[in-house]
Amino acid sequence: MPEVKYVSQGNKRILLIDLVSVSDYRILPGLVDEAIRLVQTAEGPGSVRTLIDLSNTRVNKYVVSSLKDLSRNNGMYAKATAFVGLNKGWSLFLSALLQARGKRNHKVIRSRRDALLWLEQQ
Repeated sequence: MPEVKYVSQGNKRILLIDLVSVSDYRILPGLVDEAIRLVQTAEGPGSVRTLIDLSNTRVNKYVVSSLKDLSRNNGMYAKATAFVGLNKGWSLFLSALLQARGKRNHKVIRSRRDALLWLEQQ
C-alpha cells in the first residue's frame, strides 16, 4: 500500500516514499503533502535521505507532476535521493537528466535494498 514514512537503515533515517503499484493517481497529492510535512521536521537543508519506490507503477503525467512538486518543496532538504522501480526507458532517461543537471546526490538504483545501502553511505 502506498505510504510515506521514515525508515531506518543502519544508524541513518531515510524518508521512504512508497509508490509501489499505484493505480489510483488521485492519491499522489496526499502522499506528496505528507512527504513535505515530514521533511519539515528534518534537521535542515541538506539533511534528508529519500528513497522513492515506483515499482509496478506506470509513470505518467500525474506521477511526473507529483515528483516535480515534491522536488520544488523538498529539494533544499535533500542530502541524497534514490529512485527504484523504474523501467529501463525511464531509468535511462532519469539517469541522463540527473547527470545533465549535475545531481550527484540523486541516483537511479535497481532494488530497494541496494538503494537503502547507498543512502546509508551518503
